[in-house]
Amino acid sequence: MTTRTDHPDTSGGDFWLPPNISVTRQPLPDGMVYAFRDIDMGELGRLVIESTVDGETRISSEVAGDPQDPMTAQRLKVFEPISEALTHRLETTLGRGRPTALPVRLSEPRGQVPVEEVYCEVCNQLVALVVFADEANDLGQLEDCARMMYMHYAWHNVPTWLIGPQYCGGPIPQRRANVLQVWPQHGPLESLRPEEFNPRIEALATQHCK
Repeated sequence: MTTRTDHPDTSGGDFWLPPNISVTRQPLPDGMVYAFRDIDMGELGRLVIESTVDGETRISSEVAGDPQDPMTAQRLKVFEPISEALTHRLETTLGRGRPTALPVRLSEPRGQVPVEEVYCEVCNQLVALVVFADEANDLGQLEDCARMMYMHYAWHNVPTWLIGPQYCGGPIPQRRANVLQVWPQHGPLESLRPEEFNPRIEALATQHCK
């Protein structure tokens, strides 16, 4: 069972987080995991508190994402001060541990994500990827999908967009969806109709060999 709270419950007292960051708490056989999440950046990282066989308590922090992903550095920038402050508070009660560099935690695959591969109409070379993040209803969830898909689109090295589910009423061609470009640059969140987004893909397919 996972419990959402506004602060980790530690013996050092309440630990308040910025309003844009939440934490979920999940028990382990010998400890507890606190997973931190930013409303716009998605999962930031986690703090793991475990009892060791020699009776000591181990506190470890992990930032979410691939080390090569530029967004991992952005997540680290937000998560590290929180991790350091909470670790310091815990150490005042449990005793000081050995300082180590904050490691990264690679994303774990979560089922199949539909990906459309777009090819040049002339040479048939791959020119773009469109990832359909059907369960991503906000920017943070799109960023989670981008983090999990990073190795895939970085390896292909072509322009890549993530598209969330359509929303609003009306005919399907008029419905908007959240669109986020993640490669080669990480762009801002956009709300686009198919008629506004599709020309970008069509241009890549038709203009590649011109």
